[in-house]
Amino acid sequence: MVICLIGRMGAGKTTLAKFLCQNKGFVQVGSDMLREYISTKNPGWEEMADIMSKGENISDELFEAALAHKFKTIAAGANILWDGVHTAKRVRIFERFAPIDQAFYLDAPPEITVKRIEGRERFDSTPAVMEYRNKSFDENLPEILDELAGLVTHVDATHGIDDIKLLVLNQLI
Repeated sequence: MVICLIGRMGAGKTTLAKFLCQNKGFVQVGSDMLREYISTKNPGWEEMADIMSKGENISDELFEAALAHKFKTIAAGANILWDGVHTAKRVRIFERFAPIDQAFYLDAPPEITVKRIEGRERFDSTPAVMEYRNKSFDENLPEILDELAGLVTHVDATHGIDDIKLLVLNQLI
């Protein structure tokens, strides 16, 4: 089974992903994969780090390189959870590696998500990055939802993470 999580920075995607990986045996592929790619100094890591530190989206080519690197470590038949869909084109790139069975849109407005990430000590969580990412998310969401039509479950992510976990667990196919 392959699922993906859609939502703004701070919607709870990574926290939910870690929970599902620990409790349901999913292998996580996502934003942490990009930070891992950078930390292991793979080809293009410096460019990727520079782009991410500005809050910008990395090129599709760098995304695909990081994805290919990650998929080399995933056993055939593993349950996969993609944490952090940014564009419809990325959905198409991802599906070259594994077709998506189900998607969850963690819907929370910027006023909530910005508060959730205040105090994070990550290079890609500054106020300027948040503003850029929220704008980018709003622009790309309709096309992402169209690309994943029929697979998306809407989750009200204004609740606490325990409620979000329960909502998603009850909807897993």
